[in-house]
Amino acid sequence: MRDIVKDRIAANEAEERKRQLLGRAQEMAAAERFDDAIRILESVQRDFPGSDEVELKLERVRASAAHAKTVAQVLDRAQQLLHQGSTEQAVQFLEDKTLELSDARLFDLLERARHQREQFQSGLQGAVEKGRRVLQTQGASEAARFLAMQPAKYREIPEFRALDEIVANQVAWEALDQELMAKTDPDSQVRLAETALRANPGNEEIKKRLLTVRSRKEQINAIAEKAHGLEVSGHYTEAVKELQILRQLYPQYPALEVEIRRLERLEEQRAMEGARKQLERFQSALQSAIEEGKRILQKHGVTEASRYLDTELTKYRETPEYKAFAEVVAKRAAWEGLDRELAGNSDPDAQIRLAEAAVRDNSGNEEIRKRLAALRDRKDQINAMAKKARDLELSRQYREAATELQHLRELQPRYPEIDSEIERLAKLEEQRRAEDARRQKDLFQAGLRKAIEEATGILQRSGALEAARFLGAQPVQYREIAEFRDLTEAVAKRVASEALDQELARNPDPDAQVRASEAAIHENPANDEIKKRLNAARRRRDRIYEIVEKTRGLEASRQYTEAAKELQQLRQLYPQYPKLEAEIGRLERLEEQRVMEVARREAEQFQVAVRGAAEEGQRILQRQGASEATKFLATQPAMFRETPQFRALAEVVARRVALEALDHRLGGNPDPEAQVRAAEAALRENPEHEEIKKRLAAVRIRQEQVGAIVEKAHALESSRRYGNAAKQLERLRQIYVEYPGLESEIRRLEGLEQELKQPRRKEVAEPPRARADAPVLPPSEKEVGATVIMGRPSVRAARIEASTTGQEVQHGRVPQDELAEVQPKVAASPFPSPKIWLMAAAAIVVLVGGWMVYRMTSSPADISVKVNATPEDSAITIDGVSCAIPCQRLLSPGKHSLAAQHEGFNGITQSIQVKSGASPDFSLSLLPIESSERVVANGTNGNVGGTKPTEQLPSKGRERTSSGGTTVAPAIRTDPSLGKIAVLPDTKKLTETPLTQSPHVTAIPAVAQVVVRNLPATARVKMENGETHSADTSGMVRFTAPLGSHTLDLTAEGYNSKAIPRALVAGENAIDGSMELDPEQQDWARVGNGSDTGALQAFLRKFPASKHADQAKEKLDQLVAANRPPAAPPKPPSSLTDGAMISDTLGQPEHDKNAILTVLKAYEKSYEGQDLQGLQKLWPSMSPKTIQGIADFFKTASSIKLTYIIVDEPRIAGNEATLAFKQETSCVINGKFQKPTVAKVNMKLKKTNPQGSWQIDSIH
Repeated sequence: MRDIVKDRIAANEAEERKRQLLGRAQEMAAAERFDDAIRILESVQRDFPGSDEVELKLERVRASAAHAKTVAQVLDRAQQLLHQGSTEQAVQFLEDKTLELSDARLFDLLERARHQREQFQSGLQGAVEKGRRVLQTQGASEAARFLAMQPAKYREIPEFRALDEIVANQVAWEALDQELMAKTDPDSQVRLAETALRANPGNEEIKKRLLTVRSRKEQINAIAEKAHGLEVSGHYTEAVKELQILRQLYPQYPALEVEIRRLERLEEQRAMEGARKQLERFQSALQSAIEEGKRILQKHGVTEASRYLDTELTKYRETPEYKAFAEVVAKRAAWEGLDRELAGNSDPDAQIRLAEAAVRDNSGNEEIRKRLAALRDRKDQINAMAKKARDLELSRQYREAATELQHLRELQPRYPEIDSEIERLAKLEEQRRAEDARRQKDLFQAGLRKAIEEATGILQRSGALEAARFLGAQPVQYREIAEFRDLTEAVAKRVASEALDQELARNPDPDAQVRASEAAIHENPANDEIKKRLNAARRRRDRIYEIVEKTRGLEASRQYTEAAKELQQLRQLYPQYPKLEAEIGRLERLEEQRVMEVARREAEQFQVAVRGAAEEGQRILQRQGASEATKFLATQPAMFRETPQFRALAEVVARRVALEALDHRLGGNPDPEAQVRAAEAALRENPEHEEIKKRLAAVRIRQEQVGAIVEKAHALESSRRYGNAAKQLERLRQIYVEYPGLESEIRRLEGLEQELKQPRRKEVAEPPRARADAPVLPPSEKEVGATVIMGRPSVRAARIEASTTGQEVQHGRVPQDELAEVQPKVAASPFPSPKIWLMAAAAIVVLVGGWMVYRMTSSPADISVKVNATPEDSAITIDGVSCAIPCQRLLSPGKHSLAAQHEGFNGITQSIQVKSGASPDFSLSLLPIESSERVVANGTNGNVGGTKPTEQLPSKGRERTSSGGTTVAPAIRTDPSLGKIAVLPDTKKLTETPLTQSPHVTAIPAVAQVVVRNLPATARVKMENGETHSADTSGMVRFTAPLGSHTLDLTAEGYNSKAIPRALVAGENAIDGSMELDPEQQDWARVGNGSDTGALQAFLRKFPASKHADQAKEKLDQLVAANRPPAAPPKPPSSLTDGAMISDTLGQPEHDKNAILTVLKAYEKSYEGQDLQGLQKLWPSMSPKTIQGIADFFKTASSIKLTYIIVDEPRIAGNEATLAFKQETSCVINGKFQKPTVAKVNMKLKKTNPQGSWQIDSIH
C-alpha cells in the first residue's frame, strides 16, 4: 500500500513537472524562442516517452519555428531588395510570399514596399517627363546635365536608361554637328564623323551624318572631276554650272570663285571662237560647193554644172562667188560650143574663121579669144614644127624631130603622112641612141671606176673625212650605182665611227662614253661599228661598275688582294679613275696588315687547335681509354704531330695503349710464368715504360710468391704439418685459383691432418728456429703496394727488390709473420761503414754549396720545370694555361699557380715557388672523389707549397717515415662552409684542432683570375650572371670568376659580337679577345664622311636594314640636291582638279622599296639560321619539292653563310615587284668547308596588304 502511495505521489509530481515544462515551452514559443522551446519539449519527450500531447506540441513548435525562420528569410530578402532599390522585385517577391505565408509582418512590409514603389515610379516618371521636356526645349546638353543629377537607381530602369541613351546619342551628334559646322572640309568632316562613330558605334544619327558627309565628299569629288572633264572637253558652261553646284555644297572650296570666273571667261572666248568658226565653216562650205561645181564642170561638162547651180547652190545665189561661178559656166558653155564646131573641122584655116565668128558673137569671152589666138598660134606652130622637124632630121636629131612631129600630130592629127614619118624618124633615133648609149656607157663606167679607186685611196691615206669630201664632189649619177652607194655609206659610217672614237678618246668617263655612243647610234641607227662601240662602252661601263662593286664587297670581306687585283683590272680599263693608284696602294697596305693579322691568328688558332686537340685527347684518354684516344689522335691533321705538345701526348697514349694491352693479356692468362713472359715481352717493346716495369715487378713477385708458397707447402707436408700446408695452399688459391689440382691437393692435406689429430691434441707452437728456416715468401697480391722493405733483403727478397727498384709495391703489405722471417736475414746483411757515409755527405755538401753560390751570383733565367700527376693522364695547368702531358715548361723564378684535374678525382690547386739554379720536378697525386683527403706527393728535386717530399699515409693514419727520412705530406680537405681549399699540416691534428682555428691552415681561394687581352678600346665583357667589365686603354680586362665552365660575351661598337666558352681553373686564365670589325661599320666609316653618291648608294644596296640607313639616305639626298641644276618654277594648275586632287600615296615607292629590302634581309637571316619555318613565312607559295630540298640541305649542312649584292633597284609595278641580286652561298658539310657557289637570282615579290607588307612569290 505504501508503495502504491509513493508511486501515485511520484506520478503526480512528474505530471506537475511536465505541466510546468510544457507551460514554459509554450511561453518560449510565444516569445519566438523556438530553439529553447524545442529543447524543453524534447527533454519532456525523453522523460515521458509515450505522451501524445508532448509530441503534438513538439510538432507544432517545430512547424512554428520553421514558419518563423521562413518569414525571417523572406523579410531579409525583401529588405535587401528594397535596400538595393529594386522595389518592383521586392513587391512581387512579397506578394508571392505573403499569400503563401500569411504573416502580418509580411503584410506591413508589402504595404511599405508598395508605397515606396509608387513613390519611386512617381519620381522616375517625373524625372523622365522633365528630361524629355528639357530635351525638347533646352537641348540635349541640358537634358544630359539634368539626367546626371538624378538618383543612380533610376538608371537601372529601362525607360530612364532609354531616355539617357537618347540624350547621349543626341549630345554626340549635336557635338558632331557643331564640329562639322566648324570644319567644312569634306575630309575633315569624314574623319570627325568616323571618330564620333567609333566613340558611339550604335548612334544612328551619327551613322546618317557619316553617310551624309561621305556622300558630300564623294559628290564634291565627283563634281570636281566632272568639272575637270567638262573643261577638258571644252564645255565651259556646263563646267561652270557644276562648280556653282559645288559652291552650294562647299562654298569654302579653295579658289572656287576664281575658277568659276576663269571658266566663264573661257566660255566667252569659246562663244566668240564658235561664231568665227561658224563663219569659217560657211565660207568653207561655199568654197567646197564652188570647188565641187568646178569639179563637175571639169569632169561632166557645162550641162551638169548648170544643173548643179540650179539645185545645190541656190542658197548661195547672193554671194559673189556664186555669181562669178555662174558667169564662168556661161562662158564655158560658149567656148565649149566653139570647141564642138572646131572638133568637126580639122582645117586650121576653117577653124580660124569659126573662131573669129565666135569672137564677134561673144566679144567678152576671153576663152574664145584665147582659142582664136590659139588657133592662129597653132597654125603658125604647125608650120614651124614642120620646118623644125626637117631641120632636126638634117642635123641627125631624130628623136627631137620625131617629138616635133608628134606635137604636130597632136596639133594636126590629119597632117599628111605624119605617122609614117614619125615611125621613120623613130627608127633612125633608135639606131643613133644605141650607138650613143654604148659610147656613153663606156665613158661613165671609166669615170665611175676612177672615182671609186681615188676615193678608196683617199680613205686609206687621208681618212674617212677626206674620202667623204671627195665623194661629195662627184657627179650625182654615180650615187645611183650600187657600188658607189655602198662605198659612200661605208665612208659615212667610217666618218661617224671615227668621230665617235675621237669623242671616246677625249673623254674616258664610262658614263660619258655611253651617252656619246648612244647619241651617235641615234644619229646613225644602222652603223654596226657604232653599235659595236656602244656595246663595248656599255660593257666597259658595266665592267667598271662591277669591278668597283666587287672591290667594295671584297674590301668589306677583307679580301684586299682580290680587291687590289680588281682595281688593277680597273686601271687597265679606266686609268683615269679618281684616286685609283692611292686606292690600290691603300688596299695593298691593308692586305699586308691582313696577312700579318691572319698569320698571327692562324698561329694562335693553330696553337689553340693543338691545345684543344691535346686537351680533348686527354679527356678521351681519361674517359674512354687509350684505344679511343689513339683513334682520335689518328684523325687529327698531320701538322699537329710535329708539335712537341702533341708528340708528348701521343707518347703518353702509346704507353697507355701498351699498358692496357699488357693488362688485357695478363687478365686473359693467370699463369704466373706466362704473365712474366708477357710482361717481359711488353717491356722489351717499351723499355722506358715505368708502368710496364711495375707490372713486370708485380707478376714476378706473384711468380716468386706462388713458388715460395708451393715450396713452403711441400716443406710443411714433409714435416707432417698438413694443416699449415693446407693453409699455405689456401693462400695460393687466393693468389692463383687456377693452379692445377689445387682443390684436390687441399682436400688431401686436410684429410691427412684429420688422421693426425688426437682426441685431446695440444697446440704445437712452431719453434722460432723453424720459422727462421722457413722460406721467405713475398707479400700476397692483395697486400702488395703499401709496404717498402728497408735495408738489404735476403737473397729472394733481393731479387724482388732488384726487379722493383725505386717502385712501390702496389697491392698491400707483407704479412707480419713473413716479415718476421725476413728480418733476421736483413739484420745479418752488412752495411757500409759510417765513415764512408760521412765522407760522401761532406762531398755532397761542398758540391751543393758551390752550386748555390754560382746560382746566387749568376743572373736569374727561366727554369725548366716538370710536373708529374697521378693519374698520369690528368689535366695540368700552370698559371691558368693548359700544359700537355708530359708537362714541362720554362718558368720565371718566383711564385706560380699549379693545378691538376681528372674525371673521378678531386682536383688540386697549389702555389709553388720556383727558385733559380734548379730544374725541379713537381708531383701531384689526386685521390678519388670518394675520399675526403688528398695527399700531395713530391718528387726528389722540388716541393709543392713549401712542404717536404712525402709518401702516402699509412692505412691507420699514424705518421710514417720513408727510407729517405721524409715525413707525411699535408692532407687537403675541402670545406663547403668556407668555400676554400684548406691545406692541413698533419692529418692526425685534423681531429684535434678545428679547421677554422688551426694556425697551420693555408686558405687558397676557389676562384680564377681572368685576363682578356687584345680587346678594342670600347669592348665590354659580360658573364652569364650579368656581371660586365669594360676594357682599359691597353685593351685588357682583369677580373675574378668562380671555377668551372663559363661563356664570355664580348661586344664592342663597330665590331662583331663574340662568345668565348672557357673552363676556368685556379690561377690566371689568359684569353685572347681579338674581335673582327663589323663590315657594315667599316663601310660606313669609309663612306659616311665622304661625298661620293655612288659609294652611298652601294652602301644602301649592301646594307638596306643598316642602323645608318636613314643617315645615308639623308646625306645622299643632300648630295643629289646640291648637284641638281636649279629647278624651274612650278607650273600653276591648269584646272581645278589639277590643284585640288593630291594623291595620298606620296612616298609609297620608297616605302615599298625599303619593305622589299627588309624581306631580302629576313630571307638572308632565315637561310643562315637554317630556319625553314621563317623561310616559309617569307615565301608562302614555296612548292613542297623546294621545301623538301631546303630541309635536306639544312640537315646535312652547317655554318651556312649567304651574302648578296643587289644588281639593280627593285622594280615595282603595282602590287608586284622584281629584285635581281647576286647570291653567294658557302657552308660546311660533314666537317668540310664547301666551295662557295655564286648565282644570279631573280626574286619576284607580291604585296599582301595596302600597308606595304611584301612576301616572296618565286625565286629563279
